[in-house]
Amino acid sequence: MELDKIVEHLYNGNNPPFFEILLHFWIKIFGVGPFSVRFLPLLFSCLTAVMLFILGNRFLSLKIGIITSLLFTFSNFHLFFAHSCRVYSLFGLLTVIAIYLFLCLIRDSKSKTFTFLLIFVNTLILYTHYFGFFVLAIQGISVIFIQDVRRKLFLKFVFIGLTIFFLFLPNLMILLERFKASASNGTWVEKPNGIKSLYNMLWNFSNQPINTVICLTILLAALIKLIIRKDFKQIQPEKKISAIWFLFPFFLMFLISFQIPMFLDRYLIFVSFGYYIVVAISLEYLIANKWLRTISSFILILLFAVTFKPNLDNKRHVKEAVAKTKELKDENTSVIICGRDFVLNFAYYYDLSLFTDIDQKNVYDQMISRFNKQDIFPVYSMPKEQQLKNKVLYFDAVADFSHPTNDILNTLNERYELVQVYHFETIFNLYEYQLKK
Repeated sequence: MELDKIVEHLYNGNNPPFFEILLHFWIKIFGVGPFSVRFLPLLFSCLTAVMLFILGNRFLSLKIGIITSLLFTFSNFHLFFAHSCRVYSLFGLLTVIAIYLFLCLIRDSKSKTFTFLLIFVNTLILYTHYFGFFVLAIQGISVIFIQDVRRKLFLKFVFIGLTIFFLFLPNLMILLERFKASASNGTWVEKPNGIKSLYNMLWNFSNQPINTVICLTILLAALIKLIIRKDFKQIQPEKKISAIWFLFPFFLMFLISFQIPMFLDRYLIFVSFGYYIVVAISLEYLIANKWLRTISSFILILLFAVTFKPNLDNKRHVKEAVAKTKELKDENTSVIICGRDFVLNFAYYYDLSLFTDIDQKNVYDQMISRFNKQDIFPVYSMPKEQQLKNKVLYFDAVADFSHPTNDILNTLNERYELVQVYHFETIFNLYEYQLKK
């Protein structure tokens, strides 16, 4: 699409446009194939591993930098988003860069360079994902509640916040409208299932239950030691900020979700980095002996490595489902697709040229027009008087969820005989019908 069409299209969704704009230009240079478009989020994820090491090494310790970076690298959770052509790996990278710049500004509060860069990156986060406001809140809470940080940055951060507010004004009304719609109409995200949801989220971050239990044990043991020794005043600001990075949005989003559900793994991707850093900090604090600490760190990293699954299945076998459709379709076949949001996915694997050799204007309408000429019909755009062929393939992409009042199957069963149903992981069903004799 043209840039203005991309922005206009996203106004009706829940994401600001920065990632899609980057992807727009990336595709112009490197093409629209799966390897190309997935390489961009992969690049962001690789850079995140580097930034986590740099942040940890510069502001905490070399070992913390290494542990944090490796826990991230061997995380199935982050591998998934590294291979998914969506906004989340960019959101994660910008979060780590923003916290890094924030810590740099604490060290050198008079730096105009760090001030400008922090404003720039924080603004990019807000134009990348609306939950970027939680990243700003992490910084703001740190300024308010950590005395050393407040003394250095309070007035400057007020200036930074106001500047970001004005830079975000073009998108502010859209955000408020989307928030109002989510608050009044609800979302597809379910409410948390009590404390279990907190544990399950950490499980997502930690690969397996054994890793989760060990990390929780490390965190709890470090907290108990901290309380017993009363070392709170000796904690350096960087470690306090790391704790805020993990704990503040983790519990706040959990509580908010009982009213406006948002406690979803992908939405908390920016929280996971704070989790890894706090686990590394806790391990270093908990074990005084240098060699024992090194061995413990190695064991923790090894647990993440042996539970790492480089060939993750996203359980969305679209390519296989569309290939089966092409195999079954002949000149005497009509194809019906439902729901609406799946049409572009179907088109991508059915005929990639639909994304490469059509005019940028009215892309969607052109796709539908081409499909209709091939007797392929998204159900909502099917002409009322359309005569279906003797053979019908109905592609059900969670139709009952996206269009709960649809009566497609009942209608087809009245006129056609069901030949076979093909199921594809996890949510796709392809129904093959033949006209009743």
